[in-house]
Amino acid sequence: AGWKSNCGGTQVWISHGNGLYSAYYHLRSESVSKGQLVTAQVTRIGRVGSSGCATGPHVHVEVWRGFPWASGSYRVRPWAFIDSGTFLPSRYR
Repeated sequence: AGWKSNCGGTQVWISHGNGLYSAYYHLRSESVSKGQLVTAQVTRIGRVGSSGCATGPHVHVEVWRGFPWASGSYRVRPWAFIDSGTFLPSRYR
């Protein structure tokens, strides 16, 4: 978690333990620490903000197969995973 020197600003990445990661960008602040268990609808991971290259408050969400931005990793469509509840519980990376 924390500020990254790119347009994503303050970020949280969550490992879901099955090769999937979710990434949350442009946060005002993060509310989790590395290794913390994250549970759906219970754990606040951060506060909406406009950090990085954002021009207004919002949260940019991405789902990745493989660690975000690593060689060989790629973004996937998030809706199937979000709607199915496949993600959580998992650990913050």
